[in-house]
Amino acid sequence: MRMSVEESFSLSWDNLIRGMTACVVVLVFTLAAIFGLVLENFWLRIVIVLYLFCVLIIPLLWAPQRYLVKGNLVTVQRRVGDVRILVSREPEHWKWTWLGLRLFASGGLYGYFGYFYMKRIGSVRMYATNRHNMVLLVDEKGKKILVSPNEVDRFIQQLKKSVLLAENK
Repeated sequence: MRMSVEESFSLSWDNLIRGMTACVVVLVFTLAAIFGLVLENFWLRIVIVLYLFCVLIIPLLWAPQRYLVKGNLVTVQRRVGDVRILVSREPEHWKWTWLGLRLFASGGLYGYFGYFYMKRIGSVRMYATNRHNMVLLVDEKGKKILVSPNEVDRFIQQLKKSVLLAENK
């Protein structure tokens, strides 16, 4: 019996994520400095500055960091709570489309993660950071998930082997 090996897949930010994240960080620091200087009430100043920094910190905790593949299980590693996806169908390369809605998600700050609705595939969860490296996964419940490993072809091949083996059992 052959044991499956866990493979790690890195990810990187596309230019939109880099630009949007940089702009939001600059905006938050600018607003924090303005409120810090303008507001007279010490406690109100502290609350507003803390709130602004939470805008930066909280999404960072749920942003995808890397993907691990072992058999047909994909683990999305995050700073808070990894996500495990049991892939039931062959993964496929997916081309980004702007025809969609962000339902409950981050659509640019540190990545694209959360719940989206995309015209061609319907409801989808996304754990991605690069629009140009998208892979569509379908789990055992039929739910669709988009991820964006740097090595798309290797990621797909690794999963295809495991999904085919699982289907043949």
